[in-house]
Amino acid sequence: MTPKTQSPKPTPCDTFPRQGISRIKAVCMMTGLSKSTIYNWVKAGKFPAPIKLSPTMTAWRNSDVLDWINSLETVDDYPAISQTTSTKQ
Repeated sequence: MTPKTQSPKPTPCDTFPRQGISRIKAVCMMTGLSKSTIYNWVKAGKFPAPIKLSPTMTAWRNSDVLDWINSLETVDDYPAISQTTSTKQ
């Protein structure tokens, strides 16, 4: 019997196409962030701004979110982690 090798599972952001738009639930899945964190970071300029589809509906361009994810080179670039790992003196 030969051992079976498994290919790694795709991460959530690997399964989203670059084209198209996604609502907040999908963006949360793509990034691992909560809704409130995403909206707070948008307000603070740390996350791509959504586009308005109607007065009550917003969505994000998948390419904007994926580009933001790819721009994070290290764990320290991730805004939530870099804020919580600062050392006190």
